[in-house]
This record gives sequence, C-alpha cells and structure tokens, in this order.
Amino acid sequence: MIPTLYEPFRHWSDGNSIYILSDLHFDDADCKFMSPEWITPQEQIAIINGMIMKNDTFICLGDVGSKEYIKDIKARKKIVILGNHDAKGAYKNYFDEIYTGPLFIAEKILLSHEPVYGLPWCLNIHGHDHNNVEPYKEGYKHINLAANVCGYTPINIGKIIKDGVLADVPSIHRMTIDRQVERGMTSIELQLCDIQGRLFKLSARRGISSAEFIKVFMNSATAKALDSTYNRMQWAGEKYLLEEVIDEAGDRFEKPGEVCTEELIYWIGYIYRYWHYVMGEASKEIYKRAPVKVMKQNYARLYMMTPEEVIEVLKGNN
Repeated sequence: MIPTLYEPFRHWSDGNSIYILSDLHFDDADCKFMSPEWITPQEQIAIINGMIMKNDTFICLGDVGSKEYIKDIKARKKIVILGNHDAKGAYKNYFDEIYTGPLFIAEKILLSHEPVYGLPWCLNIHGHDHNNVEPYKEGYKHINLAANVCGYTPINIGKIIKDGVLADVPSIHRMTIDRQVERGMTSIELQLCDIQGRLFKLSARRGISSAEFIKVFMNSATAKALDSTYNRMQWAGEKYLLEEVIDEAGDRFEKPGEVCTEELIYWIGYIYRYWHYVMGEASKEIYKRAPVKVMKQNYARLYMMTPEEVIEVLKGNN
C-alpha cells in the first residue's frame, strides 16, 4: 500500500506495485515518423511484462494504439488516462478504469497525457512529448514517460516515491500560508485556517457523514467560539474540537452518510475559516451562502485558485 496516494487510488497498490508508461502507440503507422527506431508492439509488451508481476497495476497515460494488445499485458489492474489519439469509449472492455483528463492521485502527484505547466507544488508525470523538448521551466518537476523517450520502460511509482522524488516538491498548503502572510494575513489566522481544515479532515477519518458534520459545525457553539477575537477553543487542537462538536451534536452523527475525500473536506474547512477572517462574517452566515453542496460542486474548478479568488467566486454565485 502506498499511503501517499489519495484514498480512491490506494487500491491500485493494495499488496502490489504500480507501473506507469505512456504513448504505447501499438501498431500506429505514425510511430516511425516520431522515431525511426520505434519497436514493435510485441517488443514493448515483452519489456512491460518483464517488469510487472501479475498482481501489479499498470497505468497508461494515453495514446494506446491498437487495443487488442492490451490483453497481453499481464497486470491485474489496467488503468488509462485518455490521450489525444484515444477515442472515448474505445477501451471500455480493455481497461478497469478510464479517465479523460489530468488526475491528481496524491497531493503532490499529477498524472496527465500532455504536460501540465505552472504547478510548482506537484510532480507532473506525463507523456505526449516524443522529442523531450517541451519548455519545462526550472522549479517545475516533470517526468516524461512517452515510450520512446524512456526506453519503453515503465516506472514503479512506489519506488520513486521511496527514493525521494517528492522531497523537493513544496506543499501547496505551505505555499498558500507563506503567500497569504506576505499579503497581510497574520500567521495566527492562517494557523487557525489550517486547524479548521484538519478538524474537518479528522471528521472524515472518523467516518462521520461530511454533509452532516459541516452543517452541525458551522452552526455550533464551537464555530462561534473560533469566530471570536480570542477564545481558548482556538488553540485546543482539532482532536479536542472534534470531541466538542460531537458532544454538541448528540446523536446526529450516528446516521451514516457520504464521507468526502480528505483533500476536499480539508479545503472546505480552510476556506470557511479564511472567509471569516477576510469578510468578517460568522460561520453560520458563511454556511448559508456556501453550503456543502455548493462547495463540492465548485471544488474541481476552484481548488487551484487563491482563497480570496475562491471567496469572490462563491459570493458571486449568491
């Protein structure tokens, strides 16, 4: 198991390894134009199967080529992120999971077909660049796995993580805190944003229905105390705060419900607290303007914006 991965993707590494490669282009006529030494599908399959075991997961980052060769890859799970040469629906019975765009599988790992630019806080593993001449900027980390560029050899994602490939990739949360300190937010206020984010994440780890938890918390005495200019609750820590909210909720958390991913619910908690400091609004009023449903619907398009930009967009929706 690779704990670095987000929860929905950890099963890929359940008792096995994850291997990634891109741009197989099995039997594509254009291969020889991209590289005169392009090897045959049979040779590619031999290299792949020479590395992976039958219980491993194999991820192709797009541009598969002839789908008939996929069955010859001996991996237990086969995943694909569609590339610019892949038709939607073409691989329904050939891959176990199919994705149509860039995919964050961990806080610092982005998988994509084409390289993604401008994200210094993640490692972008991609393909598409068959000449390895894309304008990769210093301070932005990429691994190009276009088959002909990497010797048709997949990488073991667990191994490169263990070897420290993410060690010099900064945390987006740390970058956000540093940026906001520069813009005038106090370090104490930013710490409290982080504490509330961790509180929300802890509720998810406890298996509490996220919608119910957030609704109860944002209308609770605990949230009101955090809104105060000074209150001892502000420094109690997320574990103590969670117990306070649970006590206040009574039996409302006993009913099962959907639990958000940790990264989503942390973001919601952080933005709500940040909103309070920027706009001066009480938690109860913030929740009325941006309830859980709205936050979830907007997460994918707002996640990479600054907190101020997120708040402006959400206020504009009202």
